[in-house]
Amino acid sequence: MKTKCPLPKKFSGTRRVSGILSSLLALCLAAASPVMAAPFAYVPNTDTGNVVVLDDAAVLTTVAVGSGPSGVAVNRAGTFAYVANAGAGTVSVIRVSDNTVVDTISFTSPVVPDGVAVSPDNTRVWVTTGNGTLAMIDVTVSPPAVTPITTTARTLRGIVAVGSRAYVADIEAGNVLMVDPGTSPVTIETIPVGTPPDSRPMGIVASQSSSRSRVWVVNLVTTNPNFNILEVSGIDTDAVPPTVVERIEVLQGLGFSPAGLAVSSDGNLLYVAIDGTNQVAVVSTQTGAATFNVGAGPTFVNVGAGPFGVAINPRGTRVYVGNALSASVSVIDTATNAVITTVPIGTMPFVFGAFATDGPQTSPDPGPGPGPGPAPPSCEDKISALKAKVAGLKYHHRGYLKLRAALSMRAAALVEIDKAKAKAGASDPRVLRAEREFKKGDTALCANHYWRAGHEYWQAYEIAHHVLKYYRYHRR
Repeated sequence: MKTKCPLPKKFSGTRRVSGILSSLLALCLAAASPVMAAPFAYVPNTDTGNVVVLDDAAVLTTVAVGSGPSGVAVNRAGTFAYVANAGAGTVSVIRVSDNTVVDTISFTSPVVPDGVAVSPDNTRVWVTTGNGTLAMIDVTVSPPAVTPITTTARTLRGIVAVGSRAYVADIEAGNVLMVDPGTSPVTIETIPVGTPPDSRPMGIVASQSSSRSRVWVVNLVTTNPNFNILEVSGIDTDAVPPTVVERIEVLQGLGFSPAGLAVSSDGNLLYVAIDGTNQVAVVSTQTGAATFNVGAGPTFVNVGAGPFGVAINPRGTRVYVGNALSASVSVIDTATNAVITTVPIGTMPFVFGAFATDGPQTSPDPGPGPGPGPAPPSCEDKISALKAKVAGLKYHHRGYLKLRAALSMRAAALVEIDKAKAKAGASDPRVLRAEREFKKGDTALCANHYWRAGHEYWQAYEIAHHVLKYYRYHRR
């Protein structure tokens, strides 16, 4: 067997391997393995105005941000962490590669940033800003463009982004709001999930697989003054309007409340932080609409005192739990559902959001080789292939109807955008917005998310259609 790390001369298999040789072998093995970033978590200390960065064993560094940090979200690319500073009224942007604050996003009026989420394409940051208001931030421009959105809710906290929309937990009303900025005015749907005023939805996440798209929210259901049910509600984001289709029971009794929610990348497992019992419940979502019998479904993992905030890294190997009362972070190994370490981090960790990441993924230098291979097919190539594919599929083939509908909507949107461009010009802001939605549709289509692609194309069509209606009725 050939190796790039030959053994020293006079080495014998019967000779005891020295410490130096052991180190050499370890280095060779490491060089032959792909380089993967360790999981990291960004956990704010609310009292001290900083964010502690830790791996699964120890604190790596501390980053100073604004006062009163709480919500944290790392984008899917693993390149930036966004921190909502409630006391300062700002959002700090931390570059993950060197843990440096590279930008501070301010708002035009006094706000209280709290919950934060990043869109799947990394282009938008959503922030709850107090008194039932939201901010949608375009981080692709400099300085970032902030669009305020007002709702009728009183207290919005947890937030998650699904495509171009946001889903926000309304704590006092026991609802989830679906916010769609692609319409004028902005569409806001109310989705009841609990029994106000005691439902306290405190944890919201999203998952998408080939079979279902869900937003999961953890809340209380009060059946009488002396009895509560802690449950997770599953919202079907493909339904029109989005609707609760699953309810999974986690715990019954009194003296506890929801304190955060995380979901595995495949959507099969939920991790529910429970304040009052100092536990995290590991819950399967593979029960359809059925409800667990207490004690038969969830696995309960003991963590620190006052858990508030839970997140899982994208590779699904570690779950991080912020323990507000014990000033620590519990790290759970998902393979065993056991706490492998508890890391002290400061005075009062108080966090919610997708605050765990694997960091930017890197690959080792492949060294000299035969040269680059053929370029991967472009998105346009894939769309052409999909058009050919749908032409050869039978109507009963799985995915046929969604794919055909998406391609039909794409063609209609393209025609409408071209008409709008001819009327209003290519630089018209509405035309540019329609083109952005169209590109999102292409991205979703090339990722085989056919329903999502059709929705984005429909939005692009509607925007362009409104441009044409304006010129038809106002500029005759």
